[in-house]
Amino acid sequence: MTSGGSLFSLAANNRETFWRDFGEEKKLIIFNTLKASHPLNKKVELE
Repeated sequence: MTSGGSLFSLAANNRETFWRDFGEEKKLIIFNTLKASHPLNKKVELE
């Protein structure tokens, strides 16, 4: 269980950095998806 404990403490130490990076990446993905679908939404509204 020693390796599990050290893995957990490592995850706890990196959690803040991980979630910040993960959140930024998720925001970029969402932003790009919205940007890509926006012209489609406009086209649908015109039809």
